[in-house]
Amino acid sequence: MKVNQLFGLVGKVGLKFEAYSSFRPIPLNLKNLIEFGKTAPASKSFEFLKNELPVRIANILQEIRLLPDSLLFTKPVQEIIKMFVEF
Repeated sequence: MKVNQLFGLVGKVGLKFEAYSSFRPIPLNLKNLIEFGKTAPASKSFEFLKNELPVRIANILQEIRLLPDSLLFTKPVQEIIKMFVEF
């Protein structure tokens, strides 16, 4: 089952999530993050987040999708899914 089917995402939004879920997030470590924060302008941070957040959210939703049904359909997990989808 695709991410957009499982989480009720439809149309262009569902297709975008499906596409973003196939991308790999850029690996970050704390040292690089601190250096970036010291030297990079805010516009560069904005561009990074604009590109990276959809990838990370879609990948998290993919990981949630892989949970066993006994866990996936529990109320706490459904609440987490709802928060991500509404984001």
